[in-house]
Amino acid sequence: MTTALPLLVGKPLMHKLDTFLSRYRDAIFRQYDGSISWHNALGWHVEIVAPLIVVFAALGLSVSSVRLWVILVSVKLPFWLVAAFSSGVRMTWATIEK
Repeated sequence: MTTALPLLVGKPLMHKLDTFLSRYRDAIFRQYDGSISWHNALGWHVEIVAPLIVVFAALGLSVSSVRLWVILVSVKLPFWLVAAFSSGVRMTWATIEK
């Protein structure tokens, strides 16, 4: 550090503070790496459908009309169909590979 903080608090306290902050930083990086590895493990169809779900959910939270709520809720059906079809294809492909 190039600030005057080490002169004010002393080296032992700065070392303790640095140790505490490094553990905190390591925990954050572990959580981030876990999230990134989970995201990288997703299939291509999930990466296409998930942002659409987020967009419609955000839109749904901003809608106040009952008619528009019905339209947004009815949008779930195509997502269910895509999920069912993709899982069926995945199971079939896994069976064929065996």
